[in-house]
Amino acid sequence: MVDLEHRKDEDMDTKDTVESEQMFAAVAQHLMKQYNLTANQVTQMVHLSIQTLKGSLAVADQACQDGDIGELADAAHKIKGVLLSLGLDRQVEMARGIEVSGKAGRKVDYPAMIAELQESVYPLISSEIDNSQ
Repeated sequence: MVDLEHRKDEDMDTKDTVESEQMFAAVAQHLMKQYNLTANQVTQMVHLSIQTLKGSLAVADQACQDGDIGELADAAHKIKGVLLSLGLDRQVEMARGIEVSGKAGRKVDYPAMIAELQESVYPLISSEIDNSQ
C-alpha cells in the first residue's frame, strides 16, 4: 500500500506538485459546476472526500491482505462513489474494476490494482497534505 500520509517530502517534486494542483483544480471546477458550490464549500467537500478516500483505501488494503474479497469489493464501491462525486472518471473505472472483480470472486492481482488506484489519487490527497502544512 502506498503510505498516503507519510510519503517523503523529497518524493514530492515539482512535477508532483503541478499534478497535484491540476487535479485539485479539476475537482474544484467539477464541484462548482456540477453542484454549484462556493470555493469554501469546495474546500470542505474535498477535505471530507479525501478523508473518506484515505479510510476506504486503508480498508481495501487490509481486506486484500486478509484475503477478504467481499470486504474489498465493498470498500471499492465506497471509493467509487467518492470518486464519482469528485468527477475523477479514470479513477472511478479503476475502483469499479476492483469492485466488479471482487463481487465476481475473480482471482486477479488485487494488490497491484489497489496500488495503482492509490497512486492515481495521490496527487489529490497530497494537495491536502501540502495545504495543511
